[in-house]
Amino acid sequence: MVDVIGAAELLGHESEAEMLAVRLAHAQRLGNMGWAEWHLHTGETTWSEQVYVIFGRDPDDGPIALPDLAEHVDPADVATLDRLLWSVVQGVEPVQAEFRIRRDAGDVRDLRVVLEPLPGPGGTIGMHGVIQDITGRRRAERMVSESRRQLLEAREQAAEERHVMLALREAILPAPVGCLDLPHTRVAVRYVPAEKTANLGGDWFETAPAPPTAGCCSPSATSQVTACRRSPGWPSSATPWSAWR
Repeated sequence: MVDVIGAAELLGHESEAEMLAVRLAHAQRLGNMGWAEWHLHTGETTWSEQVYVIFGRDPDDGPIALPDLAEHVDPADVATLDRLLWSVVQGVEPVQAEFRIRRDAGDVRDLRVVLEPLPGPGGTIGMHGVIQDITGRRRAERMVSESRRQLLEAREQAAEERHVMLALREAILPAPVGCLDLPHTRVAVRYVPAEKTANLGGDWFETAPAPPTAGCCSPSATSQVTACRRSPGWPSSATPWSAWR
């Protein structure tokens, strides 16, 4: 995406200093970041234009002084700000931290702040650094994390339901032990679960040899008995069947 405002500003300035300032402002807009500087002895505070945008503050109101900064930080993150400022004052290397601020409009923004001390006679006389609004990034990360959590819960629930289903099926219809040999007999079975999600239910069949009865053409003839139990949900048009002798 082309920043039309930034391009127009570049075309409207000719001096090298003005071009550099416009390019810096352009980069700050694109990165949603700005720079700030606080002097501990004089209390002087300087912000770039983008920091005012990040804090939702009117430039006419001036920047927020360092002692008042905690009033704009989310109460849960004030300790993080205190550790950050203490580390800057006591150290010599840049330090960074992330915390949330509450703007005057009431919305909350996630900030990443990188500060380094300003050395002077007798030690640190101030600090300066970069402030970046990372609200969009953190919001996307939270959405991805929530989606992963929901997916994990769905998988755990599906596994638990399957475990219950297998236990129930084993209690209702234990797995057969051994094999029954019925000479000259063929049996065909159709199984359709009554409950589609857990694949629980349906019909089952039992086949057993029956003793010879009067009227059979041969005393040694064997008839076959099929027992069928129907579970709720079996379609009436899908009647199971079995083949016989």
